[in-house]
Amino acid sequence: MKPLVYEMDAWSMATLPQLLGASLSLQPLLAMTQSDVPVLQVPFVVGDAVIELSNEWYTTPQGHDFHLPILRPMEGLPTCYRAQQDGAASSLAVIEAIEILRRRSRDAEWQHGDQGGWAASDETLIYDWGLNLLFTDGSALSLVTEDDRIDGGWVVTPDQVQPSYQEEIWLIEVDIRERIA
Repeated sequence: MKPLVYEMDAWSMATLPQLLGASLSLQPLLAMTQSDVPVLQVPFVVGDAVIELSNEWYTTPQGHDFHLPILRPMEGLPTCYRAQQDGAASSLAVIEAIEILRRRSRDAEWQHGDQGGWAASDETLIYDWGLNLLFTDGSALSLVTEDDRIDGGWVVTPDQVQPSYQEEIWLIEVDIRERIA
């Protein structure tokens, strides 16, 4: 079966370069890493606009659920978000580069009948999984979608996700599809 490929939409891709040089308040995002509740949206203030990083839920023909990152303009005044950032000024970071993380996965399925047991699915899914944000001070933050939750929140870690490969009956491979700098 031909792999199913999903990428961020054109508006999101065109907006990513606009985030370069934007300041992001890390304190609220990193606080979420201490709890079981994922971040549901991440606002970026760019000039006179507020842009939200969110995601959309998709299901493949064989029932694999996943969330695709999207950027959208938000309602509200940038001054509200800037005031929140000013309160956490010690944790402001300036975005220097963005890496789009791509995930390739193939699930394992239970086979019924005489042979029974787990077998590799014939469905391979390749999709934009999240972002590495690289900051001017050398630090990084990764935002990846949580596919096991219906709300599709963001899992935030204070480290850069590195390319990886794991294969048994199932397959999970992560690479960097594109770097924007």
